[in-house]
Amino acid sequence: MLVLLAQAITNEGPKITDWLSVGIASLALTAATWAAWASHKTSVNQSRQLKEAQDQDVRRQAAHVAAWAALGETNEDGSGVCFVFLMNASPMPIFNVEVAYPNGRVTLLAMLSPTGQHPRKQTLTVAKVEETDLFERFWEALPLEMAFIDAEGNRWRRNRDGLKLIEPAPRVTKSS
Repeated sequence: MLVLLAQAITNEGPKITDWLSVGIASLALTAATWAAWASHKTSVNQSRQLKEAQDQDVRRQAAHVAAWAALGETNEDGSGVCFVFLMNASPMPIFNVEVAYPNGRVTLLAMLSPTGQHPRKQTLTVAKVEETDLFERFWEALPLEMAFIDAEGNRWRRNRDGLKLIEPAPRVTKSS
């Protein structure tokens, strides 16, 4: 561009090679701008994928833990049982397990060992079973609310809305 301006001042007309130089420079600038934009988009996409992979890695064990209830038999006197199932299908134990039952009772377990695909079954005796009340409450409570700490030290809560990380494990950083 400066060449064209200098030539205009000296009253010499621009040559075809000057116009070709300007055209090629413009194309190079356009290509560089597009490459910078594409590089930025790729970087943003890779950052998002890395974050998703890290989140998935943190959730790996917690995603295999659940608790739920099922109404058992009802006796003639109105009493009955409820079966509570706890499952830790991960290969590592979970700790400080809190399970909130539909009747308001909370059970604390120091540790729940891996159960594989077969949940641990507990029986909860119910004083009075009323079809319209207790049965609906048990089914509304599925899955039961529970909180636990995974093998990495992350504190989780699982309820009917899903799995939520409450408190991440403290991260150890290396000091120089």
